[in-house]
Amino acid sequence: MSGGEPEQPACCNCPAFMSPTDNPSVAIQRQQSNVTPSFQEAVLNRFVFASLFVALLATPPVLAPAPAEAVTINIHVGSNVSGGRSISCREGQRRLRNRGFRDVRIIDCHGRFFVYRAWRGARRYEIAVNRHNGRVVDVRRLRR
Repeated sequence: MSGGEPEQPACCNCPAFMSPTDNPSVAIQRQQSNVTPSFQEAVLNRFVFASLFVALLATPPVLAPAPAEAVTINIHVGSNVSGGRSISCREGQRRLRNRGFRDVRIIDCHGRFFVYRAWRGARRYEIAVNRHNGRVVDVRRLRR
């Protein structure tokens, strides 16, 4: 025994005295370390896919907005555009615009009725509104 190396008995197969290539437990650990990451990856992949699936099921479906053609605005004689209160000439114009008329023009704002001309679709109308309660008292379709 020279060189300070530990003495190894000839008949002993102790792991402490074996080289790493001869040690069976080291070989098994190496095999397990090669198998373990792929098993862990498989478990992780299953977890990720399961989480995504649950998230998709929990997400409410997106509803498409209603087409613009489905909206109808009804205004006729007797419609109250002011909630029963007196209105100004400009307020009557604004409220008719909010009811679906476009290019609302003031014709006469003197007396008991305010008179406006406006377009709706491809047709032109003359609308009379009671200044005291905001009710539409007359709607006439005009020729172009």
